[in-house]
Amino acid sequence: MSVLKELKNRPENNINIVDILTLVCLEGKSKYVETLLRIMKSTENINDYKNDVTKRLINEYGVEPEELKQFDTLQLIFIDKFLKDMFELKDLQNFKNFCVYNERGLIEQNDVSRYNSFDQITEVVSIAELKLNEKEMEKQVVKLLDTDEWLVLKPLTFEASRKYGSNTKWCTTSENDDTQFNRYGLGILIYCINKKNNYKIATYKDLKGTEFSFWDATDKKVESLDTDLTMEILRLIKEEVKVCKSGNISLYKGPKNLKPIKKSPFFGGGGITGSTR
Repeated sequence: MSVLKELKNRPENNINIVDILTLVCLEGKSKYVETLLRIMKSTENINDYKNDVTKRLINEYGVEPEELKQFDTLQLIFIDKFLKDMFELKDLQNFKNFCVYNERGLIEQNDVSRYNSFDQITEVVSIAELKLNEKEMEKQVVKLLDTDEWLVLKPLTFEASRKYGSNTKWCTTSENDDTQFNRYGLGILIYCINKKNNYKIATYKDLKGTEFSFWDATDKKVESLDTDLTMEILRLIKEEVKVCKSGNISLYKGPKNLKPIKKSPFFGGGGITGSTR
């Protein structure tokens, strides 16, 4: 018996819609269960709801349309509800990327039995994406430091900002809107990334004002000495903001017609310094 078939056959991994309805019917009598099923199936606009659910499962969860044909309306609604209540959409997207990257040999720890949390998955996915981004983004960043442990760079485009700032709450990485990157890109924006554990810190220097701030991945303002950045990196940042007189955007000399960034619900947040100030 295959492992997948064994998992399917375990009682704790199975539940039936009728079993659920039986719990809320008087003494579990079949006539009431049958009536409740009939009422559910007669719900107004249930077919429209089915269409909405199907689109969401395809567009947001990446389910193949053919895979959904085996389920009827109530089953699809149950699947949609289960996924929404049990998982964060971003966690499932990261997990799917984890599977793809692991099959491609981009995940260093490829023993999947070692993973017990989405935080662990997110960490290794981000590290794998650094490897993928390096060649693609080489003309859209200025690297200030690149060692076996640390990558310190200035994103010159919104696409580079989004990719290197993935899995953070920085508004300069918001996938749906480049407004904040275009704003902070007028100043000096630096991302510090630990390649081994995906620790990320962003720093921003306003060229027209006095602000010089550090932000962790959760979008919390922090003191520079309270970060895990080395003294070498702190000195490097200090020197860069001292001598550089040009904002990130003005340093980009590549094509202006970059490929459009696909919008999705997986990224967002207030971002560096919040939405406005």
